[in-house]
Amino acid sequence: MAKVLVLYYSSWGHVSEMAQAVADSLSRMTGADACSIAFWDQERHVAVPAEFYASYTATHTSFRPQRDELTLTESIARTGRTLVIEDATHSEYVSPRLAAGFGTVSVMGLPLVSSGRVLGAIIISFKNKHHFSRLEVDRSERAARFISFAL
Repeated sequence: MAKVLVLYYSSWGHVSEMAQAVADSLSRMTGADACSIAFWDQERHVAVPAEFYASYTATHTSFRPQRDELTLTESIARTGRTLVIEDATHSEYVSPRLAAGFGTVSVMGLPLVSSGRVLGAIIISFKNKHHFSRLEVDRSERAARFISFAL
């Protein structure tokens, strides 16, 4: 058992580095203000943050969901599909308090899926209202499929 824990721990650095590179690339590709990646803990029904781009790094470490507060990662895990939200402060898919706390207005959440199971989500966010074009959604979904495969 100790070998498994050591292997998992030593592999985390590689996953973490990959997650940061992905978040950086997706943010640049879409022109987003922020991008985050969170893994989904199916047993505890909680999002586990991986890496963040730009404005989320400092904010996310101090801002946490309250108990039973709906996160976008949870909504993505439940639906198993991409969620495009132009006004996150008035959405059924994320707590308005969380959206406001991160300064998010428009957001796209992409599932990370492997073998039919949601492993987590990529969250691409804008501080101002943003209309996601079909091309942005298609490219981001394609990237999420590649990332899911790598994970």
